[in-house]
Amino acid sequence: MRGFSFLFVSLGFLFLCANAAIATPVNLAELYGTATQSSTHSGGPELAIDGNTDGNWNHGSVSHTFSDNQAWWQVNLGDSYVIDTIDIWNRTDSCSNRLTDFTVSVLDGYNTVIWSDVFYENGGYPYPNEVIDLFADLDSITGQIIKIQLNGKNFLHLAEVQVWEKEDVPPPAVPEPTTLLLVGCGLIGLAGLRHRKVA
Repeated sequence: MRGFSFLFVSLGFLFLCANAAIATPVNLAELYGTATQSSTHSGGPELAIDGNTDGNWNHGSVSHTFSDNQAWWQVNLGDSYVIDTIDIWNRTDSCSNRLTDFTVSVLDGYNTVIWSDVFYENGGYPYPNEVIDLFADLDSITGQIIKIQLNGKNFLHLAEVQVWEKEDVPPPAVPEPTTLLLVGCGLIGLAGLRHRKVA
């Protein structure tokens, strides 16, 4: 009887947790993205969407262009999505200051700029990362291409670029009758066991 009571309570608890679960943010760049860049020095563009935010270039997960005039990197998500935040991870072992005075743009599938802004125009750089919250001042940004471009001449290297989709959080679900029945049976069983111990 005690085993059954424990089973009923456990199952009911699991059902409740599943029903109350909220949506998990999706990194669109890693899942669907195709990356390209202005040139490749020692790290291909795909290394910036491989799911690894390690900024040490020697560990083999940092994209790296030549010292181009307005070097750029971009990721095409393959379709239009409502974008919540863009998280840019810089190289951290050395040369972090190269990622300064750069423009981040969101474009549609026809390369039309939907949104654009300049970062660290007066010096400084992300260390280890810069989170761009597109919903801070705007209601909605829908785009397909994310582009990062230096405004001067230098090497461009990126440890990772994460593009997070905007997810609506559903209200907590109302427990199903089956769930309530399982929890109720478990509680009754436990109460019975406790009563027997007292007696």
